[in-house]
Amino acid sequence: MTGSGKPFVLIADDESLIRMDVETMFIDAGFYVCQARTGKEALSVLKRLGDKIQVLFTDVQMPPGQLSGIALARTCAGQWPGIVIVIVSGMTLPPLDTIPGSAIFVRKPFCAETVYRELQMRLPTDQQPGGLRKQLPASKQR
Repeated sequence: MTGSGKPFVLIADDESLIRMDVETMFIDAGFYVCQARTGKEALSVLKRLGDKIQVLFTDVQMPPGQLSGIALARTCAGQWPGIVIVIVSGMTLPPLDTIPGSAIFVRKPFCAETVYRELQMRLPTDQQPGGLRKQLPASKQR
Protein backbone atom coordinates (compact mmCIF):
# COMPACT_ATOMS: atom_id res chain seq x y z
CA MET A 1 0.00 0.00 0.00
CA THR A 2 1.05 3.52 -0.57
CA GLY A 3 1.29 6.05 2.23
CA SER A 4 -2.17 7.36 1.31
CA GLY A 5 -3.74 3.93 1.76
CA LYS A 6 -4.53 3.46 -1.93
CA PRO A 7 -3.28 0.25 -3.51
CA PHE A 8 -1.51 0.16 -6.87
CA VAL A 9 -2.54 -1.82 -9.93
CA LEU A 10 -0.30 -2.32 -12.96
CA ILE A 11 -2.21 -2.67 -16.23
CA ALA A 12 -0.31 -4.38 -19.06
CA ASP A 13 -2.05 -4.30 -22.42
CA ASP A 14 -0.88 -3.29 -25.88
CA GLU A 15 -4.22 -1.69 -26.79
CA SER A 16 -4.47 1.89 -25.51
CA LEU A 17 -8.29 2.00 -25.47
CA ILE A 18 -8.44 -1.10 -23.33
CA ARG A 19 -5.80 0.30 -20.97
CA MET A 20 -7.84 3.51 -20.61
CA ASP A 21 -11.11 1.60 -19.94
CA VAL A 22 -9.45 -0.67 -17.39
CA GLU A 23 -7.70 2.32 -15.80
CA THR A 24 -11.09 4.00 -15.29
CA MET A 25 -12.48 0.79 -13.78
CA PHE A 26 -9.65 0.64 -11.23
CA ILE A 27 -9.67 4.38 -10.45
CA ASP A 28 -13.43 4.14 -9.80
CA ALA A 29 -12.66 1.41 -7.25
CA GLY A 30 -10.01 3.54 -5.52
CA PHE A 31 -6.73 2.23 -6.96
CA TYR A 32 -3.69 4.12 -8.16
CA VAL A 33 -2.85 2.95 -11.67
CA CYS A 34 0.39 2.33 -13.58
CA GLN A 35 0.25 1.34 -17.23
CA ALA A 36 2.53 -0.64 -19.53
CA ARG A 37 2.16 -1.21 -23.28
CA THR A 38 4.24 -4.38 -23.41
CA GLY A 39 5.22 -7.25 -21.16
CA LYS A 40 8.80 -5.98 -21.14
CA GLU A 41 7.66 -2.51 -20.05
CA ALA A 42 5.49 -4.06 -17.33
CA LEU A 43 8.41 -6.12 -16.07
CA SER A 44 10.48 -2.94 -15.87
CA VAL A 45 7.74 -1.28 -13.78
CA LEU A 46 7.57 -4.34 -11.52
CA LYS A 47 11.33 -4.21 -10.97
CA ARG A 48 11.05 -0.57 -9.88
CA LEU A 49 7.75 -0.65 -8.00
CA GLY A 50 7.00 -4.32 -7.28
CA ASP A 51 6.90 -3.77 -3.53
CA LYS A 52 4.17 -1.12 -4.00
CA ILE A 53 1.95 -2.99 -6.49
CA GLN A 54 -0.92 -5.15 -5.22
CA VAL A 55 -2.49 -6.17 -8.56
CA LEU A 56 -1.12 -7.03 -12.01
CA PHE A 57 -3.82 -6.91 -14.70
CA THR A 58 -2.49 -8.30 -17.98
CA ASP A 59 -3.79 -9.38 -21.35
CA VAL A 60 -2.59 -12.76 -22.63
CA GLN A 61 -1.77 -11.37 -26.07
CA MET A 62 1.09 -8.93 -26.44
CA PRO A 63 2.82 -7.73 -29.61
CA PRO A 64 4.50 -10.56 -31.55
CA GLY A 65 8.04 -11.23 -30.43
CA GLN A 66 7.42 -9.58 -27.05
CA LEU A 67 7.05 -11.02 -23.57
CA SER A 68 3.53 -12.50 -23.46
CA GLY A 69 1.03 -11.80 -20.70
CA ILE A 70 1.36 -15.41 -19.53
CA ALA A 71 5.17 -15.13 -19.33
CA LEU A 72 4.79 -11.82 -17.49
CA ALA A 73 2.33 -13.41 -15.04
CA ARG A 74 4.64 -16.37 -14.40
CA THR A 75 7.61 -14.06 -13.77
CA CYS A 76 5.51 -11.88 -11.47
CA ALA A 77 4.22 -14.88 -9.51
CA GLY A 78 7.77 -16.15 -9.02
CA GLN A 79 9.42 -12.87 -8.06
CA TRP A 80 6.53 -11.00 -6.39
CA PRO A 81 4.28 -13.71 -4.92
CA GLY A 82 2.19 -11.20 -2.96
CA ILE A 83 0.83 -9.54 -6.11
CA VAL A 84 -2.64 -10.65 -7.19
CA ILE A 85 -2.53 -11.48 -10.91
CA VAL A 86 -5.52 -11.02 -13.21
CA ILE A 87 -5.07 -12.45 -16.71
CA VAL A 88 -7.61 -11.50 -19.38
CA SER A 89 -8.16 -12.80 -22.89
CA GLY A 90 -10.78 -12.71 -25.61
CA MET A 91 -9.41 -16.00 -26.86
CA THR A 92 -9.97 -19.42 -25.37
CA LEU A 93 -8.59 -20.27 -21.96
CA PRO A 94 -4.82 -20.74 -22.19
CA PRO A 95 -3.54 -24.20 -21.15
CA LEU A 96 -3.94 -24.39 -17.39
CA ASP A 97 -0.36 -25.53 -16.88
CA THR A 98 0.85 -22.19 -18.30
CA ILE A 99 -1.11 -19.99 -15.90
CA PRO A 100 0.32 -19.39 -12.42
CA GLY A 101 -1.83 -21.27 -9.91
CA SER A 102 -2.63 -18.13 -7.95
CA ALA A 103 -3.74 -16.12 -11.01
CA ILE A 104 -7.32 -15.17 -11.84
CA PHE A 105 -8.40 -15.75 -15.46
CA VAL A 106 -11.16 -13.50 -16.83
CA ARG A 107 -12.57 -13.86 -20.34
CA LYS A 108 -13.18 -10.73 -22.45
CA PRO A 109 -15.56 -9.05 -22.62
CA PHE A 110 -15.94 -8.78 -18.88
CA CYS A 111 -17.79 -6.51 -16.50
CA ALA A 112 -16.04 -4.58 -13.76
CA GLU A 113 -18.08 -6.36 -11.08
CA THR A 114 -16.53 -9.70 -12.04
CA VAL A 115 -13.03 -8.31 -11.50
CA TYR A 116 -14.05 -6.49 -8.30
CA ARG A 117 -15.52 -9.69 -6.81
CA GLU A 118 -12.38 -11.68 -7.59
CA LEU A 119 -10.19 -8.98 -6.04
CA GLN A 120 -12.34 -8.86 -2.91
CA MET A 121 -11.72 -12.59 -2.47
CA ARG A 122 -7.97 -12.38 -3.14
CA LEU A 123 -6.74 -9.07 -1.71
CA PRO A 124 -6.22 -8.89 2.04
CA THR A 125 -8.85 -6.60 3.58
CA ASP A 126 -6.24 -4.01 4.55
CA GLN A 127 -5.15 -3.77 0.89
CA GLN A 128 -8.64 -3.23 -0.52
CA PRO A 129 -9.47 0.35 -1.40
CA GLY A 130 -12.72 1.63 0.06
CA GLY A 131 -14.17 2.05 -3.41
CA LEU A 132 -13.87 -1.63 -4.20
CA ARG A 133 -16.83 -2.60 -2.00
CA LYS A 134 -18.82 0.47 -3.02
CA GLN A 135 -18.65 -0.62 -6.66
CA LEU A 136 -20.63 -3.80 -6.02
CA PRO A 137 -24.36 -3.78 -5.40
CA ALA A 138 -25.08 -4.68 -1.78
CA SER A 139 -26.94 -7.86 -2.77
CA LYS A 140 -23.82 -9.18 -4.51
CA GLN A 141 -21.35 -8.50 -1.70
CA ARG A 142 -20.44 -11.68 0.15
